[in-house]
Amino acid sequence: MYALWAGRLQRAVAAAFYFIGKLFLLNFAFGVVTATRVVGLYPPLISSSLDPNCSLTVFTSSLSHLSLGNHDGDGPAVLPVVIASRLWIFRIFRNKVTEEEILKDKEAF
Repeated sequence: MYALWAGRLQRAVAAAFYFIGKLFLLNFAFGVVTATRVVGLYPPLISSSLDPNCSLTVFTSSLSHLSLGNHDGDGPAVLPVVIASRLWIFRIFRNKVTEEEILKDKEAF
C-alpha cells in the first residue's frame, strides 16, 4: 500500500517539475523574443511616420526624476493596502462551496 502511494507521489512530483520546467522555458522564450525586439529597435522604440522627431525613443519614453521619486514614495504606501486586500479576498474564499449552499441560493445558476 505504501509503495503504491509513494509511486503516485513520485509521479505527481515529476509531473509538477515537468510543468514548472516547461513554464520556465516558455517564459524564457518570451523574454528572449522581447529582448531581441527591443535591441533590434534601439534607440527608436516606436517610429513616427509623420515626423521622425516625434518618435518614441529609449530616452524619451522614460519617466522624469520627479515621477520616479513619486513612485518611490507610492510603493511603500500602497503595498500594505494591496497585502490587506489579498488577505481579505483569501479569507472570503477560504472554504469550499458545497452542493447544499448552491441549492439554497435562489440566484445560483
